[in-house]
Amino acid sequence: MDISNWTTPASTVVTNAVGGAREWKLAQKELCHVPIMNQQHKPVAPPLRDTSRCFSDAEWSNSSLKAGIGWIISAESLEGSTMCSFVSSPFIAETLVL
Repeated sequence: MDISNWTTPASTVVTNAVGGAREWKLAQKELCHVPIMNQQHKPVAPPLRDTSRCFSDAEWSNSSLKAGIGWIISAESLEGSTMCSFVSSPFIAETLVL
């Protein structure tokens, strides 16, 4: 996503990204309880006991070549965010957050 015309500080962008990741995570829990009818699915093994899930997001500015990145790791209850300089593309921004 090109945010080159935005005047929003990187910290606000990252805060919004982390908030969006939280909303997405909560929505996934709700979707898991919706029964799917008339479709045959192979059984999926439950996650292993010590499994972690990582939710991440990134925003990129073409004009400043900066990216705001944020993440949440579920099993550890860890979350973080930062701003990165000299990021050449939105693909690199998404890669950095992982």
